[in-house]
Amino acid sequence: MTGEETTAGPTATRSDLAARVRRGVRGVRPGVRVLAACGVVALIFGMVSGPAPHRTWGITAALGYGAAALVAGRPAARISPAVVAATGAVALPLLLLVATDRAQLEADVVRRSGELLTATGNPYVPEPRELADYNPYLPGMALLGALPGDVRWWLGAAFLAALSRAVRRGPMVVAIAACPLVALPLAVGSADLPVTGLMCLGLALAGQAGRAAQGWSSGRLPRSSGPPGPRCPWPSPCSPYRTADAAH
Repeated sequence: MTGEETTAGPTATRSDLAARVRRGVRGVRPGVRVLAACGVVALIFGMVSGPAPHRTWGITAALGYGAAALVAGRPAARISPAVVAATGAVALPLLLLVATDRAQLEADVVRRSGELLTATGNPYVPEPRELADYNPYLPGMALLGALPGDVRWWLGAAFLAALSRAVRRGPMVVAIAACPLVALPLAVGSADLPVTGLMCLGLALAGQAGRAAQGWSSGRLPRSSGPPGPRCPWPSPCSPYRTADAAH
């Protein structure tokens, strides 16, 4: 056997193996590939992330996406893969984090601002000293923190309610909620959720005749720090940002 034949043998074997892998990947349903990729991303995120709620979400969501990928690979499955993904990436980690009283810092800030609003009428700490004492949100966000129960339920409910009104398709809402970029803040708690949902609603209403409804949804945004948002008839949730010192 010549040197050229010896070299060609392993090269041909590697080429055949690569071709088989490509054919196998192409034979997998697109939904399975997407869900498997989401599972890998969630697992890596959970392994390298620092905050404990993020790690909990990553591991739990990886299992959820894996189960959804298995369901997506079965044509005769009676349950939607999106429902399985949303259950594993949103519902289960959220219940686990609520049961263990672990949340993202901004969820705690919104909760505390709601408690202060109810007790004193002012959602801001008079003299903030620690990072958790600073509240960068307008008073409208504190209304969600003043509601009973864990604030993450209300942050997520506000987002899903606005998104459902904007999309008007239940399966699409479930699929969006199952996306890792949405599932993570839904589980760990994010003040961006109601803002994002109302922005989607405002864009959806912009294409309709109801301009007044569009202005209402945009004006309701409990915006975070930055320039004042669109004007609306009700000043308190839309008023310009005020620091704790300016509030007195």
